[in-house]
Amino acid sequence: MQEPPYPAETKAGGFRLELDCDRLFQSDTWALANPQQRPILLMLLAIAWTQKPCGSLPGEDLLISARLGQSLSEFQEHSPVLLRGWIKATDGRLYHPVMTDLVLGMIDRKLGATQRKQAQRVRERTALGQAADIISNGTHANVTRDIRVTDNTTTITNTNMNTKVPISTEIGNPPSKPISSSSPPQREEKRGPNRGSRLLVDWQLPNEWEKWAMEHQQTWTVEHVSAEADKFRDYWVAKSGKDATKLDWFATWRNWVRNAAALKTVGGHGAWWASDAAKLVKANEVGVGPARPGEHDSAWEARIREAIDNGGRRPARIPSSSAPVIRESIEQIERDNSGSVLKDAALAQLKAITGARSGDIRRTH
Repeated sequence: MQEPPYPAETKAGGFRLELDCDRLFQSDTWALANPQQRPILLMLLAIAWTQKPCGSLPGEDLLISARLGQSLSEFQEHSPVLLRGWIKATDGRLYHPVMTDLVLGMIDRKLGATQRKQAQRVRERTALGQAADIISNGTHANVTRDIRVTDNTTTITNTNMNTKVPISTEIGNPPSKPISSSSPPQREEKRGPNRGSRLLVDWQLPNEWEKWAMEHQQTWTVEHVSAEADKFRDYWVAKSGKDATKLDWFATWRNWVRNAAALKTVGGHGAWWASDAAKLVKANEVGVGPARPGEHDSAWEARIREAIDNGGRRPARIPSSSAPVIRESIEQIERDNSGSVLKDAALAQLKAITGARSGDIRRTH
């Protein structure tokens, strides 16, 4: 069994699959394939090009048939022709000589492109450094410059803002005398370009960012901020192109929060009921405190709402003169054995209004 022809991390990375049609149509495999099999042969080549490593196929028929959109039995019926020439390597994947040649050619082109880019960057840095020296020695603040770097030469065009006369200078031939100007000479600072960055795949919301979101979205809960952070990460990690890079990700998060919608509110009380933790915070804030032992969640929430409606204070207990009426209402509801949700909600509301358990009301006369 042969070794893989190239590293396992090899990817196309934007390079297109370029087939030699003469070689393909003159191949024995193409000649043996029937009209129904030939399109599938082309699909296999396209699928292999997008795999990692590039130009290979999975070693299992089930995985290949799934990528082709065929059933396993249908693929295996045609696999003697479709997989003709594919050889399994020690990594368990299938490689074809034609695809191997295409991938190796792509690797060479990638390497050449990388080397050319590196050489161009070196030329640009060297030329710009020389240009800065010429500018600092021969021009002044009121002179504009156009620096152009080509493969072999760098040209600086200086235009005096007073005379509007362009003066071109090639690197290696600086002007014989400086351009006159009324302004004192100033050395231009060398500044590198501001470059943005992509959001990391494993990015997590910093505490400072979470605090900022909570302060500027009053209806949001901690859980909602966490959910928004997940949406923020997934959106920017998946986004492609130049818009996916940012100079200031915290500023991007702040804009995200500003543009996000507030949580829907009920009765204007905000989203404190969205979780038990948020309820407890609000309950402590308005003086209600934690739920009583055995108290239904709806009754506890009703007491919190009463305190909010009472201006953030615990509602005063009802007068003792009203106790018989409320006691009779509670007893009547408790005698109803229907067990309906409406019954439970009504009972909880009455108990919450009184601020006491039904047993306490029965003893209140």
